[in-house]
Order: sequence, then C-alpha cells, then structure tokens
Amino acid sequence: MNIRWGQAVVVVNDVLYVYGGKTDEFNSFSYTSAPNTNDVLFLSLSSSFPASSPPWIVASGASNSSTSQGPALAWHTASAYNTSQILIFGGVPDANSDIVLVGQPDSASILDIWQRTSAVWTIQPSAWATQPTRRIRHSTATIPSGYVFIFGGERADNSGIAFSDNYVFDPNTPSFSPLPTENGPPDLVGHVSIPLPDGRILVFGGYIPSQTILLLFSTIYVLDTTRTPYTWSRLSVSSGALPNARRAFAAALISPTRILIHGGSDAQLQTTLDDGWALDLSQPQAVWTRVDSLTSIGARRDHFAVPSGDNVIFGFGYTQSSPAPAPIQIYDIPGSTIVPTFTPRSPTSTPRPTLPPSTNTHSRPPHTGMSTSGVVVLPTSSGEPNPGSPDHESARARTTAIAVSTAFGVLALLALILGALWYRRRKQRKWEQRRFWVIDNDDDDVRPLDDDDDDNDSRMHRDIPMAGQNKDLEATQPTGSTSGQNWLHSLGVAALFRGSKGIKSENPREVRERRNMLDDEDTADFGAWYNTKGREGFMGSSWSLKSILGGRKNRDSHMSTSSTPWREKSDPFSDGSSLMQDEATGYVGARPRNRRENSYVSTRSKLSYTDPFSDPIQEEPREPSETAYMEEDPNAIRLVPSLPPASQPANHPPVGLHGAYAQSAY
Repeated sequence: MNIRWGQAVVVVNDVLYVYGGKTDEFNSFSYTSAPNTNDVLFLSLSSSFPASSPPWIVASGASNSSTSQGPALAWHTASAYNTSQILIFGGVPDANSDIVLVGQPDSASILDIWQRTSAVWTIQPSAWATQPTRRIRHSTATIPSGYVFIFGGERADNSGIAFSDNYVFDPNTPSFSPLPTENGPPDLVGHVSIPLPDGRILVFGGYIPSQTILLLFSTIYVLDTTRTPYTWSRLSVSSGALPNARRAFAAALISPTRILIHGGSDAQLQTTLDDGWALDLSQPQAVWTRVDSLTSIGARRDHFAVPSGDNVIFGFGYTQSSPAPAPIQIYDIPGSTIVPTFTPRSPTSTPRPTLPPSTNTHSRPPHTGMSTSGVVVLPTSSGEPNPGSPDHESARARTTAIAVSTAFGVLALLALILGALWYRRRKQRKWEQRRFWVIDNDDDDVRPLDDDDDDNDSRMHRDIPMAGQNKDLEATQPTGSTSGQNWLHSLGVAALFRGSKGIKSENPREVRERRNMLDDEDTADFGAWYNTKGREGFMGSSWSLKSILGGRKNRDSHMSTSSTPWREKSDPFSDGSSLMQDEATGYVGARPRNRRENSYVSTRSKLSYTDPFSDPIQEEPREPSETAYMEEDPNAIRLVPSLPPASQPANHPPVGLHGAYAQSAY
C-alpha cells in the first residue's frame, strides 16, 4: 500500500477508512510539493491481522477507475454524521486539479459508504449550505446527535493566514453555523479536537500564526455542547510535567477519561517528535503522563491514531525528512507495549455512544461510536450485513425490489421497441402496395383500397394513378358528383362544366387513357381521349358548343400560324432524303409545323404511293427496230445487227458482243 501523510481517517462500525493525503513512494518530492491522491482505503477491524501487512482494500480512487471518484486532497478532514455518510471538508487540492481558486467556499463533499466497496461521491457546489471558506490543517469532532464541529485551520493558498472562526454543521438542514467566539481558542493550526462521552469537546495543541507561537498543553479549551447556546471554557490542568508544545501530532481517546498523543513537530516543521503522552481527566486537575513505550513508533507527524478495543493503531505520516514506513504500529493499552498483531475489540468492551441512523429509506438498528480529532470513530453499515440481521433482510428486500423493477423496465422497453418495429413494418407494407397497380383489371367495380384491405384480391380494385392527376382535388370532390356527371357525359357537354366548375370524372377510363410515349404520333392511335381533346378541343365529349359555333376552325388557323414549329431530333444515319424537295409532293418526310397540322406522309400515304427509285424524267416511246430483242418468244433466235467490215480476224467475234449473244451467231 502506498505511503502517505496529511490524510483523513474515520472509523465506522469497526471499519477504518483512509482518504487522500500526499504520496511520495520514492522520496523524490519535498514535504509540501508531493502529489495528492484521491484513493479511499478501508481496513476491517473485526478480525485480527499482522501489523506488518494489514489487508487494505481500495474502495475508490484513481487506482480503481470503475468506481466513483473524489478530489485529490491533503490536510483535510473526514467526519461521519450518520451511519453511512461522511462529510469531507477542506483540504488543499492537487497541483493538477481542476480547482484553481482555493479561497472559495467550495470544499464540502459527501462520501456515501453504504456499500463500502462501492463508495459514492457527491461534490457539493460552491456556497452549499452556507459552508465556510476552504481551509487546511483544521480539526473536526462529531457528537452523538450527528453534528460536526469544525475548529480553526489556515488558508489553502500557502499564505499562512489562519482562521479564528469555528463552525458547526447540521446535517438535518443542512447548514453551517458559526460558533460563539467568547472565551474560545485563537487561530489554531495543526491542533486536535476530542469529543468526550459527556458532551464536551476538548481543543488543544497546535500553532498560533497570529502570535507565531505554539499553544502550550497547559491550555485546553472546552466547548460544552450540552448547553444552548454553546459555551467555551478552559480545562484546569496540573502544572506538573507537560509535553513539549507541538503541532501535527496524533491523538486518540482510549477511555472516557484518558487521551493518548504521539509525535508531532515544532512550529516551523523542522523537528519531528517521537515521544508519547497520556492525559488523565479523572482528577480534579487534568494530569499529563509520559508513555515511554510510544517512542518505539519513531518520529512522525501528520500521521493517525485510531482506538479499537484494547489497541491503538498508528499509521502513515512523515518522518524527519521522508515518508513514514507503510506498516502500521499496534499499541496495546493494558500492556502499554507495541505488539505485532491487531486484536479485535471484544463484545464486553465499553459501548460507544448511540448515533443517528443512515438517511437511507430502509431502517437500521442504532449503532454506537466515538470520534477523535482527525479520527472520527462512528458506526455505519459495513456494506455486508450479517445474515439474519434486520440490516441483511432489508438489504435483501431492497436488492430484490431493484432487480424486479429492472426486469420489468427491460421488458417494457423490449415491448415498446417491438411495437414500434411492427408499426413501421405495417406502414411500409401499405406504402409498397400502393406503389404498384394492376392495369388489366376489367372489373367495373373500381374502388380505392381502404386501410383494412391488406389481401391481394383487394389490389384489383385500386384506381390506376396517372402522371399529372391531382388526387388531392379528387379527395375533396363530393362522392355524390358521379351520378350528376353521367348525364352530362351522355349529352357530350361535360367538358363545358369541367372547365368552369372543376368537375372531374371519378372513372379512370373517362379521365385519361394510358398512352405509349414511344409510338409514332403520325400513325399511332391515341384513343378517344386524345383524339377528342386534340380535335374537338374538349375532353370526354364528341361535340361541343364551341365546335358548333366554329371555334375549331379559328383554333386550327390560329395554331397553324402562331405555334412553334415542330422540331425533332435528327437521324444520324439519314441519307438526307428528308430534306430533298419533290415538286409534286413537297418535302418528302417533312414534319408538320405544329401538332395540329397534318403531315404530308400521313395524309398522302392513304391516297397514293410514290416510288423513290422511279425516274422522274418521262421519255417518249420509241418504235422497235429490227434489231430489237423479241420478248414474245423466249425460244426465238435473235438477229444480230449487220456490222461494217472490220480488220479483225473472221474467227473472232465482233467487239461489243458478249456472252450468249455472240455464241448464238455461230
């Protein structure tokens, strides 16, 4: 276990807790520049162990990152105010800490040790419960009511300025309240405060910065907490032998009327002491007595002393120039000797004062305890109650309730997730079904698909959507308008009312017909809808008032003169014949100037056919000559025309005659 000094300790229900302090395992730092630690250690005092190797366990800290973490502090205090919670107050933060301003009222924290192996930290905000300014090297004491008293200390900014004010912490409110100063101690640093079973608190020892002197052990301040308001007085001390004045020493109440101290240093922390003394309060005047056996512990300061039964445990601290060794020292009170083994407290030992129970919701039996300066000895739950005890039963019931609640919470979360997935899948299925439509449905009973129509047959009754069709307008159209439009269609004037009143047919076949975009517009039949719309000018009617009044003629003439010419993509494989002009037919293959004008090919192809390979020049017929070939009889012998004499040999055919014609002459 790492060595340390300037730590805070508290004993709760026979468990010793050690928190924080400065560490320097290899003695590479000075007394004040060594780094701080935030480890919380605990040591069970319910069983024996050797002093050379105590079974320390790390409850939380940097060495166990899975647990709650507290600040790294030194020269602070730990005070248990009930059976499971500890007030951490004051302390100088580490050099690498996030705490930059050390002169603020922000040093209070709560350490919950209900489960001692899983300590939980609560860092309180600045000015919480009207807490006083951060301080170091102060002392605290807890009385059976749970009130925590804070005495003296100095600023944590290394200024050396001490505090003469004292406070009491009420955990029930919670709040910090100042104590009366009349007859009270001056500004003390490195002193101790010991609560007595009769309700008094003794404050003695330490250094007075305002006077630059140490407080003599003949001056002991007494705070009576049994009176209201609290009052200060001084304890009468014998003028006999007195310990040397000191600071940073360890003290422990070993009986209701006896206090033990050990070690410490001078005012300037230059000399470390190793002697031990006992203060007897049973006499009319308190008497100091030297305890020689304590010198074997060695010179130490900033160490701790914890009473437990017939033993006092001394541990950690700083020697003259280096940290004290890690092994603890066990002082046997009856034998007044240092022993190698710790012996647990016997059941017949003097019971400790009863203290407030934990603030947790479950009930616990009362516990007893006592506190000392810098060492608060109070009961609390060990985190592992004995089987069959009320604490064990309540803890088991609490654990069962948490487990059941967690199980139900997980099941509810799973049910919620499954429900959300089912709902999303259902919506997705409906959306996918609406993406596809049956286009060969001849059933006259056409109706939209309801939310309950999830079967395949119901898809046969869907309306086929068409690009450009406004379903929102159809949805707002009254359903009763269908019968009112049927007689308008029968008269052929439905288009007149559609244009003015927005009446639309609910029959997909009457609204628009599907067309093939790849068809040739010159030869394709676009159906009744397109022909009616394009020729008569109205949709769904074979004749209209406008056509009777001659609107069609004006429309055609207007379109032929004002419409934009029809432009088509050119054919990269064309031989240019479409641009050749025919005197009789115009431009062969020319397109109409607009879609209302008839093309030459589509109109004239119905009347005649022009052979593109015919000779456009017609010659006059000629009379056949005697040399003409006779086509009537294919077997007839053809006559060879007479030729003038030639110089060729007679056995050669004449020039210009070929093949069969030449052979037939021989």
